[in-house]
Amino acid sequence: MIIKRNQLKAAVIDSSIPNEDGSFSATFSSDTPGRRPYGIEVVKHDPGCVNLDHAGNGLPLLWNHDGDKVIGRAENVRIDPSDKRGKCSIRFFSDPDSQKVADMVRQGHDCISYRYSIDDYKVDKTQTPLLVNITKSTVKEISVVGVPFDLTVGINKGADDGETFELDIEDIKTDDEAAVIDVEPPVDLEPAEKSEVLIETKSGESAPLPPQPLTEVNHMTPEERKALLNLSGFAQKNDCVKELDELSSGDNSLEAIKSGLMDVIAGRNKPVSNMQPEVAAEIRKNWSFSRAILAEATKDWSDAGFERECQKALEGRQTGFKGGLIVPHEAFMPRGLEATKAADPNVFAISGAGSAFGFTQYGGFVEMLRPKCLLTANGAEVIPGLSANYELVCETGQPLTYWQGENTGTDVPTSVDTLTTKTLSPHQLMAMTKFSRQQLAQSPLAFDSWIQGLILREMALAFEQAGWGNYISGNALTALAGAPTKGIFLDSGVPVIALGTNGGNISTNAAKVKAMKTKLNVNNALAGWNPLFFGTPNIEGVLEATVPPGLTYASAPYWADGKLDNFKAFGTNNLPVGLTKGTANGTCESLALGDPAHLVYGVFGDLVLTVDPYTLAGQGQYRLIANQMVDCALRRSTGFVVMTDAIPA
Repeated sequence: MIIKRNQLKAAVIDSSIPNEDGSFSATFSSDTPGRRPYGIEVVKHDPGCVNLDHAGNGLPLLWNHDGDKVIGRAENVRIDPSDKRGKCSIRFFSDPDSQKVADMVRQGHDCISYRYSIDDYKVDKTQTPLLVNITKSTVKEISVVGVPFDLTVGINKGADDGETFELDIEDIKTDDEAAVIDVEPPVDLEPAEKSEVLIETKSGESAPLPPQPLTEVNHMTPEERKALLNLSGFAQKNDCVKELDELSSGDNSLEAIKSGLMDVIAGRNKPVSNMQPEVAAEIRKNWSFSRAILAEATKDWSDAGFERECQKALEGRQTGFKGGLIVPHEAFMPRGLEATKAADPNVFAISGAGSAFGFTQYGGFVEMLRPKCLLTANGAEVIPGLSANYELVCETGQPLTYWQGENTGTDVPTSVDTLTTKTLSPHQLMAMTKFSRQQLAQSPLAFDSWIQGLILREMALAFEQAGWGNYISGNALTALAGAPTKGIFLDSGVPVIALGTNGGNISTNAAKVKAMKTKLNVNNALAGWNPLFFGTPNIEGVLEATVPPGLTYASAPYWADGKLDNFKAFGTNNLPVGLTKGTANGTCESLALGDPAHLVYGVFGDLVLTVDPYTLAGQGQYRLIANQMVDCALRRSTGFVVMTDAIPA
């Protein structure tokens, strides 16, 4: 078989956050097996296998493997013996074109690829499919690429001299190290020419062979290879390589394989089972905050037998329980609401953003929290009852649709959409209050209502702050220790519309507000969605008092009747303020446009109350600390667009 001596392989930049010297860390190679037209290829990374002699002073950093587009240098190129991976630091040149790519990396683009030559190899035919170990290779260059798995990009460009050689697959060359290995999914494919193999029918005519199983990579179309490769990278990242191999070992279609992988991940992410409906109804009817808190404070449960039974049962569904009073989410339910619920007590409908949302949730905590938090009230999803990290499946590419004529004789092209995941992990949210012993003893019903309202109000504010990523340090947005790190303003994939180097007055830059809508439209996040504007109260006030040129205030201010640019608009104190942009020191505020339905909250376990009867005992008071584990992330980052340098003037 004739193959090219120079090959390409995809990898990723480790982080979008630059190092102290301005460079970015990258892992550009590994010995992870990858499919080739001739079988499985493993580029060995043992000592002496990868030639880096010419990389002592670094390697050229290219754009899409184009030798005419040098955008920087790959420095400190090395093979890390601890994990047998090629690593380096990439540094971009200061010219405008190079800095455009650098900006892409800072905003989260992490796709790189490297070119290497095959200098020596060994073939092991004892493996199925054929295993080819590249025992000697030379790294030629490293590139930032636009599409990570489309390895047709850059082929036959730049350093590729077109040299080929014949791969010897007739003579078996033994390799003791290549005995039995777990072949991981392909992280790289070299596109092959599609050849039509004919068979003879009973009538003597020739007809194409039926579609080959997906494991026969050499019979795939380029679109099928690309789609399977996307799924392969997704499976490798989410530790479901074995499941992918099982799904692709038969005649499953690509859609069936994709669906199967989604089922695998969904199976890992199952929330803790809800209580039986009759038990949940009993909790809503009889569970008392006042009885439970008093019993926890005094350690006398004689008057709180039902709450004690619930406590014991809930400890089993609370992961890593370390003590405290567990409040079942089912306890958060107004007594009069139960009569209005449907037969299924876990289903509740609520109106928001002009339409009805139907959802199945974990008791009353989420139901009562939802209208108190602006984001959840307008469609943000809440996944309650989680017990461990939750892998949120995100789709970064757009599926394609086609019109198909009758009896065309050709298949509809495969949709090549890219899958990725974001991890929701527990972040501890705490709220603290105090109350008197007399208040607890004299008015238990009023106490129950008051403590529910207090907890829900404080939790809702924290939910919204986390959803926006509204954490300010030194007049800049920054992740807060212990808090969720993937809120809207902290997500590097969310597009940003800038007013100027030193910010800009929002009253004289209304055209940039329309640019936010245009950006959503370009990202296919406008039609079919329900985007809303969110602004700080100061921005809301300025735009309510500003009218377009040539109009009067009475006719059409920019922000009027709860709408901005014909979109429903909300003013909220939970958006970032006091930001700095250039010489605008601490005077910038923020504006956002997007559909909150793109935002997902994960709620882990039940609410846990720590009742402290000692700290304030001398004042006749109890101290109460509420603990709830929460995280959030955008399922689709481009579903929002933000502005962070608006001066409300």
